Amino acid sequence: MKDQNTQNSTHQIAICVSDSCRKNFSLDTLKAAEKTLGISAGEATPDNQFSLFMCGCLGNCSDGPSAMIDNKLYGKIFPREIKEKINELKQK
Repeated sequence: MKDQNTQNSTHQIAICVSDSCRKNFSLDTLKAAEKTLGISAGEATPDNQFSLFMCGCLGNCSDGPSAMIDNKLYGKIFPREIKEKINELKQK
């Protein structure tokens, strides 16, 4: 939902879409996160548990694609890994 306050979500997920990560298919990771959460980048889930963002370089280019989840940096986070991380957070 575009009107949700994405900064106040319980879990914030930022997927790097810089050139280096894009070359490692970060857009596929972003699409997997969007599908798993049922939202688009820049939105929050209706229960405000998750917000999803696209971001610039996270400084982890050698391990791309990269994502920041709740202020923790993850590298080599492909579609399967992002789905697993989101499902782990949903269980908490």
